[in-house]
Amino acid sequence: MTARLTARSGSSTGTRLRGGDLLRRSALVVGVLAVSVVAACVPEEPPAPNPDVTVGAPSPTVVYGDGISVLHPTYTGNITPATPATCAADVSPASPPGTYPVTCAGAADPGRTFIYENGYVTVVPAPLTVLSTSTSMTYGGTVPTIVAGYLGLKNGQTSPAGAPTCSTTATSSSPVGNYPTSCIGAVDPNYAITYVGGSVYVGRAVVGVTASSTTTTYGEVAIVSASYDGFLFGEAGPATPATCASATTATTGVGLYATTCDGAVDPNYDFAYVPGFVTIVPAAAFVIASSASVGLGEAVPTITASYSGLVNGEIAPTVAPTCSTTATSASPAGVYPSTCTGAADTNYTFDYVDGTMTITA
Repeated sequence: MTARLTARSGSSTGTRLRGGDLLRRSALVVGVLAVSVVAACVPEEPPAPNPDVTVGAPSPTVVYGDGISVLHPTYTGNITPATPATCAADVSPASPPGTYPVTCAGAADPGRTFIYENGYVTVVPAPLTVLSTSTSMTYGGTVPTIVAGYLGLKNGQTSPAGAPTCSTTATSSSPVGNYPTSCIGAVDPNYAITYVGGSVYVGRAVVGVTASSTTTTYGEVAIVSASYDGFLFGEAGPATPATCASATTATTGVGLYATTCDGAVDPNYDFAYVPGFVTIVPAAAFVIASSASVGLGEAVPTITASYSGLVNGEIAPTVAPTCSTTATSASPAGVYPSTCTGAADTNYTFDYVDGTMTITA
């Protein structure tokens, strides 16, 4: 390329260039042309390649016995490749606690290179609650065996690898009340173990209380007492003894009547009451025929009865006896018997005592 430069001089319409100005302008023109030539000759750069993509495997934490959900990878730059990567770990619900590698592969996208970074599945122990049983027993009875129950076992297991030891503070002689049960010492690397206690309730033993059966005589008061069956450990009776009685009094007639007991109290016992009976039998009474003495030929007095053994202020039986003598006013001098018979009363038995009728000359 050639640049022609023309300098005019002495023209009234042009500008006269001095020698220095002409050189400067010529250099400027040449420089501009040179830059244009260089720019036209530099080739265009090719487009930059797509950057590498890092595929990150996830690192989840799961509990022993639980399954693993789908493992989703992550991509740098939030890029979703045309063919996503798949990730996997050699872990199952039966895998013991520990760490297991997670690997990803298979991502594809035109023009991209994928770099894989492993992750880890962390399996942690599952929570396991060991429950000691709650149960009951009777005061003085056999202490039940305390066993463990489990809440949280996995994979069909029925107990931890190392079973716990369970016990209670209750004994056969423990008073009525609640006593703790506990389990300790369970061992299993697959579980984080906690314990929940239970209780043994010691209930009252049952003691039989039997009201006495007795026989008493009409006019007497029956005395009723209690007998006990079922006290333990040498105990002779309740803290508060039973009160026993019958419905009879001294004036209750002959017959069969119930006796009862009630009111026994003891913190370690319940009481079952069995009634008894009081049998009132007739009292023994005597009917005494009167005695008298009369002269020969005199009228014989009426024979009367008197009584011994009557009770409760009673003065005669309900059916009075008939009394008589063999003597008459015509009887010769002598001693004749006087007798009574036929007295009746349900509350008495009667014996008869004869009297005499003496006829003097």
